[in-house]
Amino acid sequence: MKIEQMSDKLIKYEVGTSVTVDHMRELVKILEEKLKQQQTFGIIIIRNGDHQKNPEATKWFNGWLKKNKPLLKQYCVGVAMATNSDRLLKLYKPLAGMIISKMLGCSGEMFTNESDAITWMLGKMRNR
Repeated sequence: MKIEQMSDKLIKYEVGTSVTVDHMRELVKILEEKLKQQQTFGIIIIRNGDHQKNPEATKWFNGWLKKNKPLLKQYCVGVAMATNSDRLLKLYKPLAGMIISKMLGCSGEMFTNESDAITWMLGKMRNR
């Protein structure tokens, strides 16, 4: 897992083959910093290949999302996910926008490459 501040308004989160509660805490720390700034931001998620689900990390992160969804809805302009996993694309691409909106309260889209995800996100940021 790697988290990078691409700019003051853009977070890039690269998911590895496994996600732990500590990984989620690291992401949440950055998200909370962004929310405290009360300025808009976007999230790029890169998922190369499939990864193992971690129910404990998912439960912990979903609890945080539930508490913070109103703020995320206000300040997060969108989430763009890029993956090279055919399985993930088949399963989630048609529903990505709806799932992201329901979980985070912002728009979302899934892409086959990072470049398209960044282009989409920059467009969302310009229009907000």
